[in-house]
Amino acid sequence: IKELDNLPLMTDPFKQAAMRILTSVAYAAYTAVPKLFPLMVFKMVLLSIKHGNALESPFAYSLYGLVLCGKLGDIDTGYQFGMLALRTVERLRAKAFEARTMYIVNGLIKHWQRPVREILSPLLEAYQRGLESGNLEYAAFPLYTYTYYSFLCGKELTKLEPEMTSYHEAISQLKQETILRRYQIYWQVVLNLRGHTDNPRRLVGEVFNEEKMLIRYLE
Repeated sequence: IKELDNLPLMTDPFKQAAMRILTSVAYAAYTAVPKLFPLMVFKMVLLSIKHGNALESPFAYSLYGLVLCGKLGDIDTGYQFGMLALRTVERLRAKAFEARTMYIVNGLIKHWQRPVREILSPLLEAYQRGLESGNLEYAAFPLYTYTYYSFLCGKELTKLEPEMTSYHEAISQLKQETILRRYQIYWQVVLNLRGHTDNPRRLVGEVFNEEKMLIRYLE
């Protein structure tokens, strides 16, 4: 992994185009064709090793770390690739890929080795970087994950509830509907636990209705 810190820059325009295409469809593959996703990630990393680092390479390294941790169980190597991704995105000054790389590393890799509380501030930083670069999808993802992790690590609900109200408005303004629907599930859980519902055993309330959304999800 240390050798990857010193790779030259990628100059082949065809390989650069391949990196751009693979990066652009990575999330779609992760969601819709999960068996294809690791193969795409392996290809991106292989292109980087053989032909040098492209601006997309830090994101590729972070995704590879995700696969190693979450799919293959190699947490130590996966974590190292996450750290490599952060170093590389800084060295290349790849602003366009900073938010998504920071999100993958902090949101989906670090928690395998570090306490979740340590991840909260970097997630908010990733949100800011997403806004700065105009990467709205990867501005919304860190906010969603920040509130989710805040809940899991036991943040007081009296403090978390107003945060979730504020961040829900932020994600709404970013017009990221898929992320917003996920967010509303956990927000409704918090509202249920705070007593803002008639039946706390069901996710039916002010911000989410499991009866209506289940039909939509099945469709």
